[in-house]
Amino acid sequence: MKNRKISTYKGLPLIDAEEDLSIEVFKSDVSKSKKNDPANCAAAIASKRMLKTDIEVHISRTYVLDLKKKAWIRFMTPEAIGREITSFDRSSIFEPGDYILKAPSPSCKLGIRAKRKGINTGIGKKRTKMHITANIRESAKNQR
Repeated sequence: MKNRKISTYKGLPLIDAEEDLSIEVFKSDVSKSKKNDPANCAAAIASKRMLKTDIEVHISRTYVLDLKKKAWIRFMTPEAIGREITSFDRSSIFEPGDYILKAPSPSCKLGIRAKRKGINTGIGKKRTKMHITANIRESAKNQR
């Protein structure tokens, strides 16, 4: 068996969530939130209010500190929150409502590498430029 590198976030082990987590964002959560701050956006404040622990909400991933403060639990940030984050980081508008942080699907779990089908010789294929959304918080990947 191969030794697999343990994923970490901010110095603590990172584990995948086992089940989805519902959160409700109130207007009061939005009024207390700060732009470009994954630990203090409306979704993070709402989650902290409900779970009583540290939470960071990024565009594609959300990290919840377990109650014993020994590991971070990783959720997939839903597209709806991602759009609200973009809106909020640019103009301070975040729509209150119910949102569901998703447990990673089997193909998105830590340590899983997607297998490519077919043979890619690289001949005749141009690399497409990836669009990076500007004027929003940085990716969680930059926090390791």
